[in-house]
Amino acid sequence: MNLADRRKSARVVVGTGRSKKVLSIIEIVGMVIVGLIAPVGPSVADECESIITLLPKLIKERTAGGIIETLRTTGESRFLLFAETFHPDVPPKDDMLYAPWVLLARGSSRDASVYCEIGRGNRVEVLGDIHDSKPDKKFGVPGSGFPRCSADILEALQVRMWANKELGDSNTIYFAGQPSGESSFTLLVSKNGDYWTLLEDEHGDPSHACYRARGEDALTDSLKAP
Repeated sequence: MNLADRRKSARVVVGTGRSKKVLSIIEIVGMVIVGLIAPVGPSVADECESIITLLPKLIKERTAGGIIETLRTTGESRFLLFAETFHPDVPPKDDMLYAPWVLLARGSSRDASVYCEIGRGNRVEVLGDIHDSKPDKKFGVPGSGFPRCSADILEALQVRMWANKELGDSNTIYFAGQPSGESSFTLLVSKNGDYWTLLEDEHGDPSHACYRARGEDALTDSLKAP
């Protein structure tokens, strides 16, 4: 079974009570994720600007409403993710909804206004909760004492399984990166609180799933349609 099939095997079925709760997040997925602490900072290739400059650009790009999700650690915003409400007139592709998104990461520990674009894509997928799974290995952010990334395609799902097990019952959304080799991300937010974990398939490699960041505060604001 390849990684895509494994991901599908854990998908929420739209229409059940639990999936409606998760889908409410995706329906406002015009998200601007604003805050996730990243133990792995933006690369030198990432474009960094003041959020005062970036926000008008990203808002102008939108063609639909959406949300702004602020993910924070120790009281500080670390990432911003812009994503639009999914477009019902665009058919799903590989079971993923069309909902353009952009992810920004805090670019400076000294200047809280500087953010860098670290991800961008057009497709998202609501994944099922698998916190009851029994992963063979543990993973974590640097300093946790556990590996940060999977070593191969077989370990990639183990990374998500462990992240979900740590958080407990969670809402999980997969943000597919551009097919040109950009990273994809999986965001898990606990249903029992605001704890969250961000995972990254670095450079679009599904066999290299990594812990990108964790935190204890997730805030959501809606964006009106332009």
